[in-house]
Amino acid sequence: MDRAITCARCLADLRTTTSIVSKFNTDWICRDCKTREVAHPKYAEANRAEMEAVRRGDMNYPGIGVPAKLYRPPCKAEEFVVTARLLTRDDPEPVSVSLPESANRYAFPDGSRAAVLPTGAICVLAYA
Repeated sequence: MDRAITCARCLADLRTTTSIVSKFNTDWICRDCKTREVAHPKYAEANRAEMEAVRRGDMNYPGIGVPAKLYRPPCKAEEFVVTARLLTRDDPEPVSVSLPESANRYAFPDGSRAAVLPTGAICVLAYA
């Protein structure tokens, strides 16, 4: 696979920033787009499917497909996730959609919502 020079989602210059291949497909993406991807509710499914493919010996697994929301500009909940990553210097952990009562939930003016668990894991609950 040839390495791209621009992020497939936000068109950032990958020659000047950290990049990685998406778990949803074979696109090269920047770190901010990876942060958005990890916070997406379908990330755990995409990660699990890729791991199963690799265990079967499929090193060219194309992925489950990118949710359309990840090709659009980030909503406020996603901006929150990216900012949290910048402040903590940690990548968000994928979380399940069933959240404990102790999770802090945030609603944003654009209608998007995010949650932070006591462990620090962050996810987007609803996109604008």
